[in-house]
Amino acid sequence: MKAQFLLQALLATALSLSTAGSATAGQDKLAAAMRETRDEVVQTRDQLQTTVNSIDALVKQKKGDLRPAYDDFAAQVTKTQASAATNKSRVQKMQTEAKAHFSSWQTELDSINNQKLKNKGTKRLQNVQKSYNQVLNQLEAASIKFDPYLSDLADMKKMLATDLTPDSVKGMRGTVGDAKFHLQNVRRPLYDAIKELDKMQKTLTTSAGQ
Repeated sequence: MKAQFLLQALLATALSLSTAGSATAGQDKLAAAMRETRDEVVQTRDQLQTTVNSIDALVKQKKGDLRPAYDDFAAQVTKTQASAATNKSRVQKMQTEAKAHFSSWQTELDSINNQKLKNKGTKRLQNVQKSYNQVLNQLEAASIKFDPYLSDLADMKKMLATDLTPDSVKGMRGTVGDAKFHLQNVRRPLYDAIKELDKMQKTLTTSAGQ
């Protein structure tokens, strides 16, 4: 009987450690995803500015060959389109990862008997989910604003590709001015997402003293 009881105790302990390890692994995975997402969002934000800077430099060029400046702008448009696609795929990936992690987290909470601890854990889960959803909403907002902005950049690229002349470039100045003005609207949700991601990384770290 003692041997059977000991075996049961060992199995229970092993199960507990396995579950805890799984939960920690999930937290680490989520934290890593947050860092990766933040890096990509920062790159997207900076790429937008680089693209606008390139077309701004082109329309301000007063002498010399326009081709190098145009080629730089065209290359930046392609990079920005890739960044926009990455942003959209990141939203989908985050939705999948969040569903798995938060489901596992909730299962852990459901197994806790101490009601006070469970309440604290539930509140903690809800706060993290709220922050996560805010990031998703901000990235989705950025994706929506990307489309018309990218369309304008692509149109400028096409027009200049067939008519790269001083007169044509001069005629772009008003459109470039609009692009510079509207850039802040496209970048704002990205800034908000970065801010929220920074906050989430601090709350998900396993290091003390943060």
